[in-house]
Amino acid sequence: PYSTWLHHLAEKSEEQSLSFWRENLRHLDSPTPLPVDLTPGPKSPRRFSETSVKLDASAITAAARRLGISPGTFVQAAWALLLARTADTDDVTFGSAFSGRPADLPGADRIVGPFVNNLPVRLSIAKDDTTASLLQSVQSRLFDLSEHQSTPITAVQDCTAIPWQSRVFNSIAVFQNYQVPDTAKHFGEVAIASFVGPIHTSYPLTLVVTPGEQWNVALIFQESTCSAKRAEQIVTDFTALLVALATDTSATCASIMEKCSLPAGCAVTSTPTMLRRPGGTAPRTPMEKKLAPLGHRAFGLTDITTEDNFFDLGGGSLLMIRLHAAICTELGRDIPLVDLFRFPSIATLARHLDPAASNATSPVPVMDQTTARAAAARAAAFRARDVRTR
Repeated sequence: PYSTWLHHLAEKSEEQSLSFWRENLRHLDSPTPLPVDLTPGPKSPRRFSETSVKLDASAITAAARRLGISPGTFVQAAWALLLARTADTDDVTFGSAFSGRPADLPGADRIVGPFVNNLPVRLSIAKDDTTASLLQSVQSRLFDLSEHQSTPITAVQDCTAIPWQSRVFNSIAVFQNYQVPDTAKHFGEVAIASFVGPIHTSYPLTLVVTPGEQWNVALIFQESTCSAKRAEQIVTDFTALLVALATDTSATCASIMEKCSLPAGCAVTSTPTMLRRPGGTAPRTPMEKKLAPLGHRAFGLTDITTEDNFFDLGGGSLLMIRLHAAICTELGRDIPLVDLFRFPSIATLARHLDPAASNATSPVPVMDQTTARAAAARAAAFRARDVRTR
C-alpha cells in the first residue's frame, strides 16, 4: 500500500536532503534563460503545441554500452549543452523527472500512487572538457540527485536565492525509459493496444524523448513564448548535439556545441512586470519589519515598501498561498488566507495583525468583494506579463 512509502519517507532525514540541495544550488538566483523568440503579453493564452522527429539512435545506444552510460544521460547532456550555448553560460539548470520510487524500499515498483517528482539538474559545462567527461559527470550528478528525489520542489527552491514568484527551472528534459509489462495491458479477455497518454506540462519548453526502434524526440512548447519555427530549430539542434555526443566522445564540449545552428547567447530571460506604488516608505513598525523579508523572498525586491500591493507585484493565487504559509510560520500563529486579499500590502496587513503597535491614525482600509476580485484579476494579468531582457 501507498502508506508503506509514506512511512518510509517519514524515516528519512529531511535535513540531510536539504543540506544536499543547499550545497548543490548555492548562489543560484535565477532560472537558466531559454532559446525562445516570443514575448508573452498580459492576456496571452497558455496553449501548447508539439513538434517532433524520429531519430535513429543506434550510435547513441552503442556509445552508451561502450562507456557504461545510460541512454538517458545522453539526453540530459545534450539538453545541457544546448542551454549552455544559447544562454552563453557555463552554469545551466533544467528540470528532470525522477521516478520517486526508492531502490531501498522493497516492492516500491508495485506500489500504486503518485511518486514522480520534477527536480532541478544543475550542471557546470567546461568547454575544454571532453564529452566523455561531461557524460560521466552528468550520470554521477543524476545518481546523487536520485538519493534526494523525494524533496518537495518548494523546499528545494528555498535552498536557492530565486524568488518564489519565479521557478527554479523553465524547461524540463524527460527520457521515457519505463516499460509497461504485458500483464498491465490485459483485463481478463480484454487487451489494451495503441494507447497513447497525453502529456500535460506547464513549462515553456518540455523535451520528451521516447526510446524504441527509433527514438521519438518531441518538444512541447508554449505558443505565446516560442514560435513553431523556433521549436523546430531547437529540436534540430538538440538531435544534432545528441548524435555528436555519441559519435565522438573525445571531442571537446566547445566543438560539440558548434553543431548548433542557434547562435550563442540567443536565449532570453523573462521577468515579470511590476506596478510599484510611488512614494512608498520602508518598514518601520516591528510587524512591518517581520513581514518585509517575506515580501522580499516572495517577489525578489530588496527595496519593497510598505505600500507595494502584493497583486500589483505579480502575486497570483499559488504565490499568495505560499506567502500566507510563510507568514503563519514567522508569526507562530494561524491567520486567515483571506486576510492577504483584504490587506494586500505590508502596511495594511501589519496594521490589521498588530493594530496596537501601529502609529496609524486612520482605520485599516479593507477590500470589499468587488475590489478583491479586481485584485485577483490583476494578479492573473500581471503574472502573465513578461518583459524580455537580454
